[in-house]
Amino acid sequence: MKRLHLIATLSALTCASAANANSAGEGDGEEKDPYEWVIETYPFPSDELSLGFTSRDRGALRAPALPAAGSDVEQIRDFLRTSNSITSHYLETAGLALPKGGMVIFDPGSLTLTARLPRIAHSSIHFTAKALQDRAPQFVAIDQTIFEAPSASVRSIIERAGGQADHRPLLEELEALVADGRGRVVSSGRMETKSGQRTSLRRAEELAFAVDLAVDADGRVEFTSDSQSAGTSWEIDPVIGVDAATVDLNVALDHHYAAPRKRQEPLTAMGAASISAAVTDTFNATVTTAITTMSGDAKLVGVWKPEGLAGAAPDVLHAAFLATDVVAVLPLPNERLEALLREHGEAVSPTPEGAPEFEQVADEIPEGMIVRRFRIPPSFLAGGAASGGSSVDDPFASVAPSEPRFTIQATAQDILRSMGIPFPEGSSANYLAASSDLIVRNTPENIALVEAYVLSLMDSSPVLVAISVHLVQAPGGVLRRSAQESRALADHQRIWEALSGEEGVRILGSYWLESRSGQRAKIVAGRNHAYHTEATLTGGASAASAPKGDGAKPEATASASARIDGGGSSMIAVQDVGHVGTELEVDAVVGPDGVTIDLNVGLLHDYAEPRVGGLAEVDGDGNLKLDGPTTSFREAKVATAMTLRSGMIRMLGMWQPSGTPEFDDADILQAAFIRAEVVRVDGDLAGRGPVRPIRSIDPF
Repeated sequence: MKRLHLIATLSALTCASAANANSAGEGDGEEKDPYEWVIETYPFPSDELSLGFTSRDRGALRAPALPAAGSDVEQIRDFLRTSNSITSHYLETAGLALPKGGMVIFDPGSLTLTARLPRIAHSSIHFTAKALQDRAPQFVAIDQTIFEAPSASVRSIIERAGGQADHRPLLEELEALVADGRGRVVSSGRMETKSGQRTSLRRAEELAFAVDLAVDADGRVEFTSDSQSAGTSWEIDPVIGVDAATVDLNVALDHHYAAPRKRQEPLTAMGAASISAAVTDTFNATVTTAITTMSGDAKLVGVWKPEGLAGAAPDVLHAAFLATDVVAVLPLPNERLEALLREHGEAVSPTPEGAPEFEQVADEIPEGMIVRRFRIPPSFLAGGAASGGSSVDDPFASVAPSEPRFTIQATAQDILRSMGIPFPEGSSANYLAASSDLIVRNTPENIALVEAYVLSLMDSSPVLVAISVHLVQAPGGVLRRSAQESRALADHQRIWEALSGEEGVRILGSYWLESRSGQRAKIVAGRNHAYHTEATLTGGASAASAPKGDGAKPEATASASARIDGGGSSMIAVQDVGHVGTELEVDAVVGPDGVTIDLNVGLLHDYAEPRVGGLAEVDGDGNLKLDGPTTSFREAKVATAMTLRSGMIRMLGMWQPSGTPEFDDADILQAAFIRAEVVRVDGDLAGRGPVRPIRSIDPF
């Protein structure tokens, strides 16, 4: 067998060393031996390896699944041999020359590749893995934080912000002030969406207030209610650049930095007394801008002074930051793969001594036929019976009642032959109904035809998408840390599990629904809350329906819910109904690979009971203070679009509730975690990647 010795150029050596220094865990500045054998692990999102590919020399191939925990030594070593043979062959067919004695293994469940190769050979693996990662679906994860800090500290940050593209050091400076007690976090949030898809996050109280106030001689008040959102609202439209590293952001922020204030505004005097009517003042800052940031950087979006507050205002400023990451939709690397290679690799294939040798020909393979096993739908024989020549009842056929009738039972080989697949002498095809396995012995070329046919069956299998959402409440520091640690990850499973060990964490609610791909699904749970929006005195003009603010709760109107008569006049109250609870709406589409899911998600959650207030009164001096009973709703709303792989869990959104003593007297945050899983109606028939049945994700 003819062999070539690798000759490394200085540039290739430098590139390989730089590409792998971090993953090898070695320090910078140290000169590395380019021929030293090292083990590296890469995210390697290859559909060909995980779903199967056709080799001109070997026919249909697919990387084997990682052996289950607790497997014996022989099972593990058999996996290493098989995975190395298939993965190495795949890389060689892609043009990557691997040295004799190298080992390259792949886990299709986590799309992880681990290689034992000379340093210089890792360069090719690194660039191939990077190219595959760049082709993976991506999304944008954005953390939003609004700080309050002494004016001098914030002004110092402003002076330095203009000369820096990355404002993360300034963000960390404010975080340090908060940790020292010299500042505070006013609002925290998390948003995720696909490039080009607008996302919004709103934590607000639907503040209701009385308008069109009137009073009769008996002191009865006529009013109409209106509403306005008061809270924090972010709306962001991100677009990932062609370099997959820059992100253009269109940003709109509407932040109410103080609670709405109700007061009495004088109307007229009544001798020594007066008449006034209730009015409500709101305090907010808005920022609208368009910026460009690098993935992993933070940006100072705006700074303002919270003006207009009663009393002596502290000398503070507010600063809003966005931290953005572009995240590839990839599973978390499987650390077990590298552990198996380190423990058993030498026993399977010892590391060669001396300079690495690169073979010009592929590993030898047996001549003749090969055996291939396929998972297929249980309806395989029934669906192919007609093709195999069995008779089928035809209600339109003219058949005499006395004519003999018989049925031919088609075999697996009959069905495959009818699809045009040759079966030369010595070949066979058998179907094992108990396990839905199709065992085929044939030439590699014909096996490739069988694989194409089986994959066509798999593509037609109906699929469902199962969605589960958990709402969590936790101390602010805990959830902020979870948001920071998860922002650059596509799978937040470990973050979710880690929350179970944190003090003060509790699940507020869990929701689950299932839907066909491409079909919208919705689940609503809670109370239909009835409340008054108008009160009309007889003899006056009928009050029109009250206009509702953005996101207002009313869904239905019922008139004459109450009537009070007396003194020759009457009062009619008008009623609306709003939902208090949680609403989850999803639109899920499974991608052509069967494991990627595009999700449009809408979540509405009332984090506190509606607040009722506002009654007319006469003070001790006889002044009449007009007001009307109003109901205000307090809710968080997330609307976004995301891409994830089946089985992944992600932080859907994070918000800071307010308006109750529990929330206002402590640093508390709430968040929603979502998991989407592809469920094949006939099971995981094709073995296509990490498609798993629904399982619990509750670590609590």
